[in-house]
Amino acid sequence: AESFCITDIEQSISQDGVSSGIFTSDVEGLSIVDTTGIIRPQESLPGTYTVTFTVEGRCPTVTTTEVTIIDTPVSGTGSSIEVCEQSEAIDLNRLLDGEDEGGVWTNSSDEEVGSQFEPIVAGENVFTYTVINEPCAASSADVSVNVIAEPNPGTAAENTVYCEDQ
Repeated sequence: AESFCITDIEQSISQDGVSSGIFTSDVEGLSIVDTTGIIRPQESLPGTYTVTFTVEGRCPTVTTTEVTIIDTPVSGTGSSIEVCEQSEAIDLNRLLDGEDEGGVWTNSSDEEVGSQFEPIVAGENVFTYTVINEPCAASSADVSVNVIAEPNPGTAAENTVYCEDQ
């Protein structure tokens, strides 16, 4: 069995045996050159296909292999928000649009984190959502949560004397 990313250029499939025969796919969607077995992932639909290599003649043979075309992962489009310090937890997934599920969140130190962020400390926080769908390249998107510090109202004055008309 072989897997190719939908963005790959032409690929050859491995078939042992005679070199003259016809390659066919069990269902439509796989772009394959019937005389050479060259697969064109960019012209194919994502999915799994059974490729049959048939040799006719005095010693006819039929061999099969499985070929999977993998779609590229989509991390989506990230956004930015501002929240107040000590506000409710933020679901980072809600800051993405159009993403594939199953990705991983990391913080700016490249440490894996969950999708819930507690805005406890003021500052800019950047998180990266990465989706992997091998053999395709990973896809990443950043979201930013700017935590605004609570205003400091100061300290209440004690024993304040008020004078009228002064």
